[in-house]
Order: sequence, then structure tokens, then C-alpha cells
Amino acid sequence: MDRLIQTFAYGLGVGFSSGWWRSQHNRHHAMPQRLHHDVDLNTLPLIAFNVAVTKGGQHKPNFFLRHQAKLLS
Repeated sequence: MDRLIQTFAYGLGVGFSSGWWRSQHNRHHAMPQRLHHDVDLNTLPLIAFNVAVTKGGQHKPNFFLRHQAKLLS
């Protein structure tokens, strides 16, 4: 019954898959704050929660990354 309610609530209310949310939420709680495992850390190119996510050359330092300490304080 819980999954049925969740399916309707997420599908109609939020507009995305409840199955996707469950799998990502479970991954988040299985390995919190670990790079490449916690999907909540995939916030680039807007915000970097850890300097290690910017080491890899995939993301160029944009305005938000360079000034996030000032913007978020």
C-alpha cells in the first residue's frame, strides 16, 4: 500500500518516478558523503560540496564555483 501511495504521490504530485527516487535514496543512505556513491553530491557545475569533486578536469571553474563561499554565506 505504501508503494502504491508513493507511486501516485510522486507521479502526479512531483512528476517523476517513485522507483527512481527509492533507488537513489537508498544509495544515498548506504554511502552518505562518499564521492561517486552519494547522488546528493552530484551538484556540479553549480555547487561543489567538496574540493575533490572539482579535481578531474571535467568541470571548468565557473563563476559559481569560484565565488560559492561568498555567495552561500
